[in-house]
Amino acid sequence: MKREMIRKPIAVVILIVGLAGAIYGEDVHIDGTLWIGLDIPRIYVLLRETPGGEPMQDPEFGFIPIDAFLDTGASGMVISDDSATILGVQAELNAAYMDVGVGGWEEFEVSQELYMAVADRAIVDPLDEGEYGPDLGPWRLQMTMADDDLIGPLDIWGVPLMAGQVAVLDPTPLDSILDYFHANIVAPGSAEIPEVDFHVRIRFRNFVYRNHPDNSGPLPTLAYNPVIDDVRINEGANESTGTWLLDTGATVSMISVGQAQALGLVDANGDPLVTPDFTAPIGGVGGTNEVPGFQIDAITLPMLEGFNLVYDNPYVVVLDVGTIDEATGEPIILDGIFGTNLLAASATLSLDIVAGPYNKIVVDTVNGVLGFDFKYGWDNEGAIYCGDPNHPWRPADVDRNCLVGGDDLLYVAKQWLAQDCGPFTWDCERTDINRDGQVDLADLRMLATEWMTNNGVE
Repeated sequence: MKREMIRKPIAVVILIVGLAGAIYGEDVHIDGTLWIGLDIPRIYVLLRETPGGEPMQDPEFGFIPIDAFLDTGASGMVISDDSATILGVQAELNAAYMDVGVGGWEEFEVSQELYMAVADRAIVDPLDEGEYGPDLGPWRLQMTMADDDLIGPLDIWGVPLMAGQVAVLDPTPLDSILDYFHANIVAPGSAEIPEVDFHVRIRFRNFVYRNHPDNSGPLPTLAYNPVIDDVRINEGANESTGTWLLDTGATVSMISVGQAQALGLVDANGDPLVTPDFTAPIGGVGGTNEVPGFQIDAITLPMLEGFNLVYDNPYVVVLDVGTIDEATGEPIILDGIFGTNLLAASATLSLDIVAGPYNKIVVDTVNGVLGFDFKYGWDNEGAIYCGDPNHPWRPADVDRNCLVGGDDLLYVAKQWLAQDCGPFTWDCERTDINRDGQVDLADLRMLATEWMTNNGVE
């Protein structure tokens, strides 16, 4: 699945509006976010045809790293036509992959197998190969057939790069307006992973559709995408709850037509019942849509600490974004998309701008945790119920509810005899409990051994 961005607004004179971040009682409340994030996370990438070989280069200028966007909403990795041409990346003959985004389906070519290394977007010298991590791969990329005339070339590295790793996002450079949203990829347990104040549980869901009739040849490297469960939205007396895609490639946050209808904002066709606060051109795979946007009362996320992360008076746009379930062939419509306007500095099209609420954001794909280093301090001392480094989830606690029981057994049953489990499938959605690549009796025995146990946290 692929989502893209709205470009960073440019202005000569910019009004800076302070973000109100405060803690009321036990919940964390953030008030003042605006509707468009100024940027999405960026990371440097170099490509090699052989492990440890020379980086792929421009024939005239030599080694040129790719300044790529790090996109948790992308199931694959997309190299622009411009970058592929400059670096000489070859497409596999007769290979094609259909991907879906906000505007519908779009065809991509599929690259040769490549190795890649990444570096923190904050490094001083991106031309210093010593700053890059170890080679990853070999993986295949999605190759754009032609770059968008309006948006220009976009190189987007999605969740395969993050699978089995930890993404550290630094939105603070955006507070100066003239810099970008920095990102880095580090190994689990690295000293470069910052301490955070509170955590939100994430899981990884399969939005990949390998069965499209126009797919052919070897497919690109694809992985599951992170979602946040039990996200609650409120507008007046109306309330709705859903599962949202964590999408660092989206500069706006979205809700589906169904969710917006539950809030009384639109009818079943998506036509507004109340006057929108704004309209927004949303661009991505498949084209661009002009969609209505609204300021609602609240977006609430449950935290592992037992409290809530509450965005007061946030902005959302209304749009159905979805794909096809490759197992059932049925459509999947996302309830919502959690975009960078809630993570980093955000703005309106009239160029009011506010700083973001976080110093660092940590996406831990191994443990299924989204961590926040809050700028304004954390006053609560309540113990995390489970899921923090001191109280890790039991391996058989598949659904991460701190108790091994019937729900976990149901998850294992749904994945029974699944093969090829690993980081790209999040160990077959955590049901490969012993991580041997398959869901079988060995996993069932581990579940039985831990049956009806909790994580030992009082």
